[in-house]
Amino acid sequence: MKVSFRILNTNTDEELINYIVDFVVKEYSSEKKIAILAEQSVAKIVDDKLWKDGEDVFIPHFCAINSTEYNKYPNVPVFITDNMFLVLDHDLLINITNLPVNIAKKAPKEIIEVVDQEENRLAVSRKKYVYYKQLGIQPTHEKG
Repeated sequence: MKVSFRILNTNTDEELINYIVDFVVKEYSSEKKIAILAEQSVAKIVDDKLWKDGEDVFIPHFCAINSTEYNKYPNVPVFITDNMFLVLDHDLLINITNLPVNIAKKAPKEIIEVVDQEENRLAVSRKKYVYYKQLGIQPTHEKG
């Protein structure tokens, strides 16, 4: 399993979300299952932007932020949720929550932790980095 931290040179939610949407549009393929793990409010914004930014190219996706939606479309190529335990079987997991991904029982093939320059998110990302290192994973860093 691969863990990488994408470091952005910005500190606004809007630019963070735009980066994620652009990344998903570029990475999307029918063979790869992508998950985005985000807080409820952010998940809905990403969902809305994927509909708008995907006007030229349709990106099949679904946003599930409550228990009645969690299992509605289990095989959708791009899945957006606030529930960590629903995304562990995906090929690529983009995590923008304040928690590291719990990989004790099951793990995605790749985790991308997107970090901007906002103070709280930087502090949280440092804790996530330590968590992954304690699990024996060597996270990488890339400029976003």
